[in-house]
Amino acid sequence: MQPQTIQDIQNYFNEHDLFNKYGLTKIGVFGSFARGEKFNDIDLLIEEVIEKRKNECNGINC
Repeated sequence: MQPQTIQDIQNYFNEHDLFNKYGLTKIGVFGSFARGEKFNDIDLLIEEVIEKRKNECNGINC
């Protein structure tokens, strides 16, 4: 199902526990979707906790 609102995106991230799973701290939506215009894609800006990712990779470049 294609999201129609920013709330749909937020719900998806929460339902799939993506903040905890990937150490995300923030998501931002920009572009045509955020402006409420016709869109073909959804532009996301994602902020993560780098230290969590480093610890999970155990020194392997991932």
